[in-house]
Amino acid sequence: MCCIISNWPGVWYKRTDRVISPRFRTETAMNEKPDINPYLFHLIMSHESAAMQFMGKLAGADGKVEKNLEMARYAIDTLEALRDKTKGNLTDEEKLLLDHSLYQLHLNFVDESNAEKKAAAQTPSETAGDEKPDSGDKKQADDQPEGQAEKPAAE
Repeated sequence: MCCIISNWPGVWYKRTDRVISPRFRTETAMNEKPDINPYLFHLIMSHESAAMQFMGKLAGADGKVEKNLEMARYAIDTLEALRDKTKGNLTDEEKLLLDHSLYQLHLNFVDESNAEKKAAAQTPSETAGDEKPDSGDKKQADDQPEGQAEKPAAE
């Protein structure tokens, strides 16, 4: 006998002996724990949050948002090394967690790298564009002595 708690998408449905996740379409016994090692979970989440902080996506413990893409790349590389070294030794849930974390980090890293490159490319051109008219105006002002108006064009 099945009893539905809610019909909202993504909400867990309850049966008398099992819990069904509509997201993953898997069943586990209600008294079973998730098949993810808590130490591995903590390690993955720590590196993911550190990478997000270094990309400027999250505020640090002091409340400041700082960007350091080199350190973000280091945290991502560490998770990739973990994935490579544990290949074949992870449960399906652990592999899904690690792969999803790396996927999110790669997308955010590419986004931040492109934004940084775009900002670096725009900064010199904007500065050069702003300085040219100013320097030209100063040159024209320096050519004329003070107090004299421009001479009318010859007729």
